[in-house]
Amino acid sequence: MKPKLTPKRRQLWNDLLVWLETPAKKRGKLKFNMGTWIRSPAIEKLSKDVIQESRVTVRECGSICCIGGFAILRGSPKKAVLVDDTGTWYDYESDEKAARYLGMTLEDARNLFYPSTSCFRWHLISAKKTAKVVRHYLKTGIVDWNVG
Repeated sequence: MKPKLTPKRRQLWNDLLVWLETPAKKRGKLKFNMGTWIRSPAIEKLSKDVIQESRVTVRECGSICCIGGFAILRGSPKKAVLVDDTGTWYDYESDEKAARYLGMTLEDARNLFYPSTSCFRWHLISAKKTAKVVRHYLKTGIVDWNVG
């Protein structure tokens, strides 16, 4: 089913495609990896105590994320999320939050966030291929990881 696009959601999809279609060297500090929701390597250097006391937040600079992670980072009210002591963010409502930010059904979101065709080797999926899948989904309302 095609996503329900409001102006804010349309902008989020557009930002996602621009990010995916920009060559990695020009993408800036926000890196792409389909195998990671959101991870900040810089936070891995902090102690657990510092993270727990200061409620460390991650913004886009220096973070690594997938489609859902991008939607969470960009869709979150403060454009920042709390991370755990490993520098990683994930919660059990992340699928629902990202789907809501993007205007997708939960089923479509899970098909987009967790490609079944990759045998869980999501980190090997390129940003270019992901952009093709996203464009196909926006045009047809079908998540198909076999396109492109």
